[in-house]
Amino acid sequence: MPWIARPLALTSAIVALCVAFGTGGAWAQPTSHEEAVAVGDPAASAPSFKDDAHGAVFQGKPVSEATILSRDLACLAVRGGPSRCYLSAAALEAAELPGLAVAGRRRHQTARASACGTYEILHIWVSADYTGSVANLADRQRWANIGNGMNDRGSSFVMGDHSGHLAEHYDGLGYWYPGNTGICAYENNLNTNGLRWNNRISSRYRN
Repeated sequence: MPWIARPLALTSAIVALCVAFGTGGAWAQPTSHEEAVAVGDPAASAPSFKDDAHGAVFQGKPVSEATILSRDLACLAVRGGPSRCYLSAAALEAAELPGLAVAGRRRHQTARASACGTYEILHIWVSADYTGSVANLADRQRWANIGNGMNDRGSSFVMGDHSGHLAEHYDGLGYWYPGNTGICAYENNLNTNGLRWNNRISSRYRN
């Protein structure tokens, strides 16, 4: 039978996802690109770009990876130009996303949303407790490959007001972070949460 011929790991993944859906629970989040392809998750075939393909700028001037890391800069992934870097994630959002601060804007809320009240987009810090340089993403429905010296260095993150995925390889390939990456999700220390994802993130995606 064709079903029996499928690789066991992939078959098990599909069954687990179908069970979660069929029992009325939330659709299980794929934990790899392979699983995402199997269930038709749109992120599996989404386009991608390298966030520093055109370099990076800080205060209007080109800036090096070494400076980004030594000064703990926050750099926004930009598809069509250089990453735009700021002194902090908060400074980046204040400069890049002024429309999000309009009074009365509807915000997503959850019981664990303390970080979501501060940050609207996806931020990944290279150190625990939301410190160090930051890889930032506002784009949606596409993977952004982490550059600017921050690839494989993520130790804490906030998802902001959209859910998404974090992948171990560029272009969303390989395993995907199995923890919570829903709306307002956050993690202050990937080294201590038991999932073994410290210094492992290479690309990220916002739904």
